Amino acid sequence: MNNIIPFVDLKQQYKLHQEVFEEAMREVCLASSYILGSELERFECRFADYIGVKESVGVASGTDSIRLACQVLGIGHRDEVLMPANTFIASALAVSDLGATV
Repeated sequence: MNNIIPFVDLKQQYKLHQEVFEEAMREVCLASSYILGSELERFECRFADYIGVKESVGVASGTDSIRLACQVLGIGHRDEVLMPANTFIASALAVSDLGATV
């Protein structure tokens, strides 16, 4: 038997919501606000409501989110952060970018 079952069928998910996705992309492209645009502001407000907090902050990547979380915790120069040896490189880069030792 050679049937491959995909872990996540992204093509199927896209097809199910294709019109909504393409309209959202079209709106962002027309506004040309790829950074700090109205779409981000709307997402931040809706996400904050969804998780029941006053505010939320959208970031560009998981690395940025780890770096921001470390900054909030006050991690920086001369600090040491322990993490698994098999972690994704972004975890270590976010920490070392702040001057801390991994």
